[in-house]
Amino acid sequence: IIMSNNEARLFNREAGDMSFWTSNTERMRILSTGGLTFNGDTAQVNALDDYEEGNFSPTIVGSSSAGTISYQYQVGTYIKIGNLVHIRAYVAWTAATGTGVLYLRNLPYSSSINGSYGGPAINYWHNLTQAGAGVSALWGIGNDYIYFYNVGNPSASSISMQTSGSIIVGGAYYIP
Repeated sequence: IIMSNNEARLFNREAGDMSFWTSNTERMRILSTGGLTFNGDTAQVNALDDYEEGNFSPTIVGSSSAGTISYQYQVGTYIKIGNLVHIRAYVAWTAATGTGVLYLRNLPYSSSINGSYGGPAINYWHNLTQAGAGVSALWGIGNDYIYFYNVGNPSASSISMQTSGSIIVGGAYYIP
């Protein structure tokens, strides 16, 4: 153990893992290639190799023309563990000039999941013109947005950009 700048450092100068044991059982391992594994697992694919928390500023845009938006609220938080990102976002806008499909953009990472595998949960929406029984959403694969469509409409048509409204969404998606 070496002390440096009020920090204790434990070194393994060889190209091997470091493991921690209690009751004669391995509980945690630091892989020499990076990442943590637990309870005797040594597979790199199972290693916890990244954790991050943060905020982001979700935006509302139209798919054809982003337009100009006047926001009342723009709040977003995320937790990233490995290649899984969990988001929560609340956006309220009082004026918008965009055209096309309604997008919530500026997610902290671009999604790698195909929208047909499910989408974020819409916890609340207000002032969204809909043709069906409700509103649903999908991740924009390879992009940093969520798009919205009508539920209960046989054609499941997309929801167009709205001049005002509010949305609260949450969900998890995979990244490359």
